[in-house]
Amino acid sequence: MAGLRVVLLFYHPKDPKNVEDIARVASRLGAELLVVPRPGGPSLEGVEPRPRIVSLEEAAEELRGCFKLLLETYGFRYLDEVELDCGRGCIALILGAEDYGFPRHLAEALGVDEVARIPMAVEGMSYNVASSAVMGLYEVYSRCGAR
Repeated sequence: MAGLRVVLLFYHPKDPKNVEDIARVASRLGAELLVVPRPGGPSLEGVEPRPRIVSLEEAAEELRGCFKLLLETYGFRYLDEVELDCGRGCIALILGAEDYGFPRHLAEALGVDEVARIPMAVEGMSYNVASSAVMGLYEVYSRCGAR
């Protein structure tokens, strides 16, 4: 779908290297990366390409109208089983902190449309967040014809 806006929202990243990895992939695909920094967390100053740093409230405003897909270990369906709403003109992939994810109450407050389960080899141990972002981007771009 021509003109589809794709946004990644990364909530409270723990490791700046993961932010950089996701920023590089997003930049190459033409997706935007918004980061809600972890309070007292690591500096993202040297991350290139530079993500846009936002508060959760700013992110909610920025993603209003987007189809919001949360990638999380507590999802019930795998990513390839989730129906994407490509017709809204914007899809947001939401990624939680590497260690504690994206809290359920915030998902409800943000108006998440779908929660997709991140595949896990061992219960409680999901793929690296950057790998999850790539899987999500693949699904969006292949199914919605974005780019």
